[in-house]
Amino acid sequence: MEKNKKLIDLKKKSNKLNVEKEKWFEKKESLKKDISKLIKKVKDLKKDKEKVDKDIKEVKKKRDEVNKVVKKLILEVKKFGDVKKPIIDSGKDFRRGRRGFKDKDNLSISDVKKKIDELELKVETEALSLTNEKKVMEEIKKLRKIFDEGKGKEEDNDKKRNLNKNIDVERKKAEELHKKVQDLALKSQESYKKFKEFSKKINDMNKEQEDAFDKFVKFKKDFIKVSNELNKKLKGMKIKKKKVVGSKLKEKMDSVEEKLKKGGKLTKEDLLVLQADG
Repeated sequence: MEKNKKLIDLKKKSNKLNVEKEKWFEKKESLKKDISKLIKKVKDLKKDKEKVDKDIKEVKKKRDEVNKVVKKLILEVKKFGDVKKPIIDSGKDFRRGRRGFKDKDNLSISDVKKKIDELELKVETEALSLTNEKKVMEEIKKLRKIFDEGKGKEEDNDKKRNLNKNIDVERKKAEELHKKVQDLALKSQESYKKFKEFSKKINDMNKEQEDAFDKFVKFKKDFIKVSNELNKKLKGMKIKKKKVVGSKLKEKMDSVEEKLKKGGKLTKEDLLVLQADG
């Protein structure tokens, strides 16, 4: 009875160990699949980050090129001096030449040109005395000098205005490119953050997988040990049972042989014994 209890206990233990063994094996395999998926994600992230970093490098290069253009344009503007400087200087010739203008403090090139045209028309159409004509021609000469100087400055100011417009356009381009660099840099940082998170998770899961594998190996070893012990006991019981059955059969055979020697009548059980021996 006690032997049977031992066998039952061994069988229960074997079943329990087998369940534990399979549980840790399945966990190990499940972790293996999850790790494989995460590794793929890490590879994809790395690939995306490399592309973003390449884009950052290219955009930075474009931005730096635009900034060089801006610096070059600024140097060009500086060559023309102060953009707010009056077109017509208040020199000696100017002070003399501006007589006859209504608004003497806000003269422009067009005002001077208009005055020259008026004076030239006066010379051509009016009967001036020689003295007055000489005075008018002298005034026209002074105004032409003022006009020529002022026109050159006006052209310079036009160039400066165009250069400043170009500077504004190029600066806007540089700002847009810089914003793009910042956006890409943020994207790269987010990818790197995820990369680190996934890498840590993979590392933790690898440790967990190793632990699951160690437990699987341990329970497998214990399962094999208990199974071998159980099989050994079952084999022993089988041999013992066979011996017991053989011993009883021999006793019955001896009895049948004795009957045969004495010419006794054989029963159905005796015939079965003879068949079992045969």
